[in-house]
Amino acid sequence: MRLLFFHWGSFLDEDIEEELNRLNISYDIYKRPINRFIMMDEAFLEDFRIYLQDKSYDAVLCVDYAPPLSLACHEKGIPYICWSYDAPMGIGKLEYFDFPTTFVFTFEGNECTIYKKLAKHAHIFHLPLAVNTRRYDKVWLKQEEWELYESDISFIGSLYENPLASMGDFLTDFDKAYLNALVDVQLDTYGKDIITPALSDMFAVDLLSRINCAKFWNRMEGGYMKSNEGGSEKKKMVPPGTIQTLLMRHVANRERVTLLELLGKRYHTRLYSYNDSTVLKNVEKYGTVHWKIEAPMVFKASKINLNISLRTIATGIPMRCLDIMGCGGFLLSNYQEDLAELVPRDACAMYGSMEEAAELADFYMRNEKERKAVAFRGYIAMKENFTYARRFRTMFEAVGLKGVKYDR
Repeated sequence: MRLLFFHWGSFLDEDIEEELNRLNISYDIYKRPINRFIMMDEAFLEDFRIYLQDKSYDAVLCVDYAPPLSLACHEKGIPYICWSYDAPMGIGKLEYFDFPTTFVFTFEGNECTIYKKLAKHAHIFHLPLAVNTRRYDKVWLKQEEWELYESDISFIGSLYENPLASMGDFLTDFDKAYLNALVDVQLDTYGKDIITPALSDMFAVDLLSRINCAKFWNRMEGGYMKSNEGGSEKKKMVPPGTIQTLLMRHVANRERVTLLELLGKRYHTRLYSYNDSTVLKNVEKYGTVHWKIEAPMVFKASKINLNISLRTIATGIPMRCLDIMGCGGFLLSNYQEDLAELVPRDACAMYGSMEEAAELADFYMRNEKERKAVAFRGYIAMKENFTYARRFRTMFEAVGLKGVKYDR
């Protein structure tokens, strides 16, 4: 079996390469800049078509969905394997999902269900992410590193600020009241997407038509996928799902700020983020950390590691959770359906409200032995059941690729 691996710099690329080498799978790497914020990068598509002309591969593999790869592989008759670790996925034209050569694997089960209904002939599968515990086992903190990263509670991630503020000029008073009410309900509801079903098609289309203007795009530029047809301002398009994503970011902003401040009043709490929120008065704020180098040290040196999911991830297990447990860190997460079903209940702690999160933090800060036992069980769960070899086997067998020995 010979693969072509499109390498665009995702967090998974390095670990995927390591596992391909470990399983003795032959592969080439294709590297070329791609604009992932437009639905079809025509320049990338043309270069990739030329590259494939005199090449022979059993499949093309990449992280996250890339419409140009899907189209070029369909034209060439090569299976295109996409493993998504973002939610929502930027899919471009839905018809590409129906290509018999396109195989999409997403960690977000709710999104998988939605796309299966929309693209009835598509190869779309729910597949949790993986974690490379071998790499994290090699991370040992020196004394000065412990002193640098040690804390009671830590969170690595964006605060998203308040995205609704960017839409304020385009909203009526009714819009603002309705959207804020949806955010309030979603904030108190874990494990279920309340916002998307509550946005009627008529309301969403009307709001999308109002925000589709240069003023909106100047604020949002670079943050959302848009159409590049013709390249003119008139052709730019706010894709379906943008309103939902903005609202989910608003939910994340409120939950993360509120919970961090709540815990910061009781414990030594740190935030690692590019955001510098002035609202957080009792939290130590640091800049971003390198996910592969510094984040594992944070996970190992923190007594409690928080996962506060962006609610576009309705059921799946975010990569942050797997990496925390894969490092042997203690995970305190909001409720996620897959986390409850696929990870032993005693291998992490989950909350269903911010009050419960505070209670769990209090309990595990007082009970070090139990906290360390939970963290160890989480590590074992990752080491045994969330390996890249397991995920490759699922993907390759679904595509019909053979010749790999997975018992390594």
